[in-house]
Amino acid sequence: MNNEIPNNIVEADIAIVLTDIIASTKFVQKNGSRAAALWFGVHDKAVMNFMQRHNGRLVDASDGHLMYFAN
Repeated sequence: MNNEIPNNIVEADIAIVLTDIIASTKFVQKNGSRAAALWFGVHDKAVMNFMQRHNGRLVDASDGHLMYFAN
């Protein structure tokens, strides 16, 4: 199944998903960057696995992810 959205498409139904780690700055300040990196890595891995299983596309990432799914 091809889940690519053509460049010349005028309209498409897609699902847009945004994740966010609430209070990530406070978490880093309280627990340190090493601990934060470990926890954020767990979040990243879960999101990437979900995207792969459901043919998602990553748009942007920071302390959260913006992604879309074409089906």
